[in-house]
Amino acid sequence: MLIADSQTARELAAKSHEARRRNKALREQADNESQPEPQLPAQSYVDTRLIRVRAQIDMLSDMLESEQDPQKIDRLANAITRLSGLEREYANRPLPGTLKPSSKPSQSRPRTIEPTAIPQPAPATPLPVDGSNGAHGMNGASGANG
Repeated sequence: MLIADSQTARELAAKSHEARRRNKALREQADNESQPEPQLPAQSYVDTRLIRVRAQIDMLSDMLESEQDPQKIDRLANAITRLSGLEREYANRPLPGTLKPSSKPSQSRPRTIEPTAIPQPAPATPLPVDGSNGAHGMNGASGANG
């Protein structure tokens, strides 16, 4: 157990002040030193694979151009097809025909509704009032039925 007297307190305070001065000097020295160049963030796995697949496609395409053997041409073409599928997936492109059309209206053709005239019904022609058109009428008010 440490007995705290004035002498021990002075010694511990001196050590504390010395440590603080030393740490401050080290921080200042670190700040004064040239800052390292900020490193680019590490490429993700997909980005790295995409670069490699594209390089392999280019290499196989060069080999395909100079090849004469039909069997080797077929194998190279199949390899390029498989790598192209991987490249499409890594590049995050959909298969042809799988992308749904956008619900947003196209910018080339504005969608405005033109006002149109509402067709009005033709005026009804009044029925003749003379007695030739059914004097007995529909309501049966006159005649023998009533």
